[in-house]
Amino acid sequence: MQTKQQNRLLRQTVLITATIVLFSACISPRKTDKWVANHYGNVPAPIKKKNELVTVQSNVASMGSVLSESRRKSASVLPLLVYWKWNYVNACQLNPQMALNGFTTTVNSYAGRVLKPKLSNQTIELTVEKIPSAFDLDDTGHYIYLGIYGIGWETVTLVPQEHALQVSYKVINTDKSIARTGMVTMPISIEPVKAGMYQSVKKKMNLYLEQYDAAMILMGRKLIDKLAAEL
Repeated sequence: MQTKQQNRLLRQTVLITATIVLFSACISPRKTDKWVANHYGNVPAPIKKKNELVTVQSNVASMGSVLSESRRKSASVLPLLVYWKWNYVNACQLNPQMALNGFTTTVNSYAGRVLKPKLSNQTIELTVEKIPSAFDLDDTGHYIYLGIYGIGWETVTLVPQEHALQVSYKVINTDKSIARTGMVTMPISIEPVKAGMYQSVKKKMNLYLEQYDAAMILMGRKLIDKLAAEL
């Protein structure tokens, strides 16, 4: 009789512990958006045109004043007797204005001197068709029960989900006729960022977003160089 009561108590303890672990480990979409907001503060105003040679516009859907929109992409739990594993994935869509500003800043400061020798008296109109602005937050954890105690560990990885900037262009003559059109695609290189045991996910989020911001500027320069080679 005493053994049955002990087993019942053990099962209850395991269930309560598992519930606490799962709820404390889960990073909600709301928290993901909060960390993005902590990094950016607010949506920046679009960069104004500063170059008479090049015009930049966008066909990317606007998100207005919303910095990011996160949702639960998937969730799974493997509940075994002495071992539990869970995986939660949040899909985060960043407001593309941050990336568009990075690209436009590059165009304003770099495109003029690179493209001018190729255009003579012509001008060029660039339209951003696609720009990377999505990533996943992958939260994977493990918990092993050792009697009424246990050990657990968790890894959170930030993984980019879009990998290319796509820009269409029109070369325009002085009489406003179109001399040439085309499309340029430039791959983006953003490394996944991992937060291991005892590491701050919030700080790793800042690191990922800093890498993302820098990549947008670098990718813009590379796209301008590729466009110059095509003209």
